[in-house]
Amino acid sequence: VALKLLPHVLVNEPSAARRFEREARAMARLQHPNVVGIFDVGTFDPGVGEELPYLVMELIRGRSLNELLDDGPMPPRLAARVVEQVALALAAAHAVGVIHRDLKPSNIMVGDGGHVTVLDFGLALLAQRTGETPIETLTSPGMVLGSCPYMAPEQALGKDVTTSSDIFSCGAVLYETLSGERAFDGPTPMKVLQAVVQSDYRPLAAVAPEIPPELVAVVERCLAKEPSRRYRSSVDLARDLAIFQGTDETSLAEAPTVAFSSGKLQAVTARRRRLALRAAGLGVAALAVGLVTGGLAARLGREPLRPDPGRWGVNVLYDAAGTLNDPEWSPSGEELVVAWNQAGRSRVLAVDAGTGSTRTVLAGAPSEALSLPQYSPDGKALLVEVVVAGERSLRVVPAVGGRATAELINAGGGHWLDADSFLFTREDVTGGSSLYSYSLGRREATLVRETDAEHSWSGAEPRPGGGFVLLAGPVGMPDSLYVADDLSDAPQEWLAPGKQVFGVDWAASGRSLVASIDGRLVRITDEENVPIIPRMDRLWYPALSPRGDRLAVVRRSTTNDLVAVDPDGGSWSCLLCGVPESGWGSAGAGGAVAYRRYVGGSATLFLRDRSGVEVPLTDPSEDASCPSISPGGGRVAYLARVANGATDLRVAARAGGQPVTLASGVEASEYPSWSPDGRSLTFAAGSPIKVWVVSAAGGEPRELTPNGGDYPQWSSTGDLISYSVWTQDSDPDQGAWVVPAAGGTPRKIGREPTRMVWSTDGRLLW
Repeated sequence: VALKLLPHVLVNEPSAARRFEREARAMARLQHPNVVGIFDVGTFDPGVGEELPYLVMELIRGRSLNELLDDGPMPPRLAARVVEQVALALAAAHAVGVIHRDLKPSNIMVGDGGHVTVLDFGLALLAQRTGETPIETLTSPGMVLGSCPYMAPEQALGKDVTTSSDIFSCGAVLYETLSGERAFDGPTPMKVLQAVVQSDYRPLAAVAPEIPPELVAVVERCLAKEPSRRYRSSVDLARDLAIFQGTDETSLAEAPTVAFSSGKLQAVTARRRRLALRAAGLGVAALAVGLVTGGLAARLGREPLRPDPGRWGVNVLYDAAGTLNDPEWSPSGEELVVAWNQAGRSRVLAVDAGTGSTRTVLAGAPSEALSLPQYSPDGKALLVEVVVAGERSLRVVPAVGGRATAELINAGGGHWLDADSFLFTREDVTGGSSLYSYSLGRREATLVRETDAEHSWSGAEPRPGGGFVLLAGPVGMPDSLYVADDLSDAPQEWLAPGKQVFGVDWAASGRSLVASIDGRLVRITDEENVPIIPRMDRLWYPALSPRGDRLAVVRRSTTNDLVAVDPDGGSWSCLLCGVPESGWGSAGAGGAVAYRRYVGGSATLFLRDRSGVEVPLTDPSEDASCPSISPGGGRVAYLARVANGATDLRVAARAGGQPVTLASGVEASEYPSWSPDGRSLTFAAGSPIKVWVVSAAGGEPRELTPNGGDYPQWSSTGDLISYSVWTQDSDPDQGAWVVPAAGGTPRKIGREPTRMVWSTDGRLLW
């Protein structure tokens, strides 16, 4: 446990005492894996004749995010994983009426396998609940509390602070985690506050151009000056961050802190990712087996049975919705085991290497995530990593299935040494991982390699003929590959840091490794790295068969299918299905579909007719999204991100030619909506955000909703435009609205703000 005391010199300071009491009350309301736990609160006399308040809290091992950022920015997926957990902690706090008000990197701890814990609720604002006595506030009107670089504008101005203020702070933390720079900075606190109030920050896309646009959009929405333009809830923020990582949003909603959202930060063991289901998107993983197609005799003089480029033909052995992780061959080479996860379900499957038929070896409980199954050398047992709420353990189970025969807590990354012992990694007080061995017979763990300033050990695998490959790197950063004759020797670097490593395996000779580097298979020696299957990517977790003539690998793909759905509950029909790397689509007349697809890492819009012919619509440099086909089908309106990070509304002709920019500074990630006659478009823009109308031929946009508005949709009859206003529950303007398209008085039609779509007769809104 950790003991927090109010210093003697502050006991008689009313504001400090109230802040300490407030922290105790706030934490007492919260029970969440991403919030520091409180066990006891009280006072004691240490012999000075005066009672000192104390809190007994959960001891959090690890490093603060502030300390981690001293080493530089985090890779995008790791940053998203950390801040997703922060958002889940805030969501839990907001659900019980607690607003943090002082979220910053120094109040965020990363430890225990990448598990994030939010600390310091000393400035928390507590809402009064039914049956409670009134809660005295720490502030008076106009008083400012918090940390300047992470405050929301309304907080900096001393105005009312809401849950949206915490979301702004979360965005500032994410900005800094991704870029290594503060969004709001200045030579003095007053200059910082001025920048916050004006929401004056350098666009993330300009500071760190390598950040994916989906993540840039999340940051920009969090840092919107107007609270109504930010995420409506921390749950929504967490869900977008989970989708970016490739986490199944359905299971996220059911269990916000399952282990997949808080796995180990090191790249090689971050193997519990699930693919996103966006709209009707489907994540599919395939277990493929490559067979050597070249003659073995021709290579015996160099290195027997090594994984050579161009000598592998790929056949799909088993595929499934969800994710497949960490395939491993049985000693006989007759079957493989693989971890399967989907929507909160987790299993270890045995797959017949000849037929592809499967059987379940181990089924995880609803809260468990299974990974890294490993056959013992005699083939009688499996070593499996189990993650529950961020806590790792290793289980030994019979290879034929059945109850566990042994379990080791605070352990992961296991690999057998012999039938009685295995290597594993364990988190330590520094936030890194040390390497241990464990004897089943003696039931004893022995430290074999301790973490140091440069190396947190993520795993080790014995080398055929003697020696080991070790994976290590600074905490929170991608691993390097090292090879050593003995675990205590100084290792030789075979792969420099900076690459994402997803699985390694030795060739039978022990003279080369096959590894997944940034999703591509590479043969690694002490002298060179050579691609094995140059034309294929997204290949993870390679495993060579005992003879070395077969290579198992997982290939994942994500498709975002565009479907037509009968809103009255009828069947679905597919408009665009099975197109890899696609999304952000819409349908038009005559069966045409416009959609975004990534080509060479750039987002490009394509148009596909009923025959399936695909034609590019935009230049990759436009970073385009949200296409909307005109009623006549001859034009497509879309959004394009420009150099300063802003978003333009543009129209392109289907026949070709230069696009026309109709408006700048529009709201990102919202489809523009055409009038039924195809002459005009409606969109959202401004601060505060409002609904606008502009001619499709060009001209000055016309403001339509002075009281704000978002997600406008033109009715099929052309006389009305629907939209929503997001502010806060106490605001009478919050809700669903319609306004005459020609201008006039808006009319509120519902209390809940939401995205809406008109029925074809213009009488209903879905």
